[in-house]
Amino acid sequence: MDIEREKREELISVLEGNFVCFEECRLKLAGFDQYLRTDVLAVPRYGNDRWIFAFEVKVPTVKWEFKTWIRALRQAADYPNCHVADERAGTANGSLVNATFLYPGLDLRGWDDEASLENRFYREHDREPLRGAFLFAQHFRVGSVAIKPRNGQVSLKLGTDPVWDSRSDFRSKAPGLLAKRPVGSSKRSTT
Repeated sequence: MDIEREKREELISVLEGNFVCFEECRLKLAGFDQYLRTDVLAVPRYGNDRWIFAFEVKVPTVKWEFKTWIRALRQAADYPNCHVADERAGTANGSLVNATFLYPGLDLRGWDDEASLENRFYREHDREPLRGAFLFAQHFRVGSVAIKPRNGQVSLKLGTDPVWDSRSDFRSKAPGLLAKRPVGSSKRSTT
């Protein structure tokens, strides 16, 4: 029984105007002889955009706890820096996955916001720890998919920063958030 099938199809229908999507795509873990499977792989349809995104699709329920979201983030953190190892991906085969996004994304607005109550898959006292976990996850290039209920606008966010949205395409800060960054300080010693 494939409980994620409906959510995968929903995600692909949201992205298909701007991305070519592949379901259950095979990835090779960089530096290891191990293969993983991402629920959806998305390659931009237009332009010279080189970004390749993996999506981890979940079917959260009201019973999901903080630890369940943390496990989902940890699983999603395996995909950035993997190489696409699936012939169906065409020219993206062999390319590096730049970021992973959880779908459906977590709505962390205040509980007094009536428009957001339908997407509450966490307990109120878990809101701040979850916010911190998603902000921390952005350093591993793991984010979430946000869909505005009023107009259906889709955003791919790393932490609070949108990388791409359906109205304005890739944001100007996307290269800085998606590219490999050196670890450590860039300050030079003066001594």
